[in-house]
Amino acid sequence: MVTNWFKNIMSAVYFGGMLQGSGGSGYGYNKPVKDRSNTTYYPSHDPKTSTTMGFTTTTSGVIIGTGNTAATDEDIDLESQITSGITASSPVVTKGMNGTKCSIMLRYVLSNTTGADIVIKEVGLRGTAQLASSAGATSTSTKYVLFDRTVLSSPLTVPAGNSAALEYTIESDWDLS
Repeated sequence: MVTNWFKNIMSAVYFGGMLQGSGGSGYGYNKPVKDRSNTTYYPSHDPKTSTTMGFTTTTSGVIIGTGNTAATDEDIDLESQITSGITASSPVVTKGMNGTKCSIMLRYVLSNTTGADIVIKEVGLRGTAQLASSAGATSTSTKYVLFDRTVLSSPLTVPAGNSAALEYTIESDWDLS
């Protein structure tokens, strides 16, 4: 589920943040965003992420975990991120349209480097954005923000010492008004 935080960042960027350039100065728009530490900030400009799979808690990109609590648009991080025991191929990226909805599908081959099965129950997209400590502030800093969290309808088991394919799709079915 795409988070409110990503929607607020995109709304701020659309309504003026892109004009601010990049770096540590900008303008904090009155659209609250919570970073992974659950601190409230205000978006300015420069959202970034990657299709690379990330295995640390301070990385941008696609992340995986073992949590199975239902996703909400208020999530600030995965419930339980997997940080070791898995490697990932570069993704095969497929972009598409379904009516007015844009989508991107990322397909990874995950390899389990351990002697035990690893069960993946959640996938997320974490990025960074320039955020201010208050609305109207002009000093910003880079913070990690969860853009999307999806709980898999069927968990994916990556067998010990083996590989499995993970497909992760994000669709732009949100309203930025």
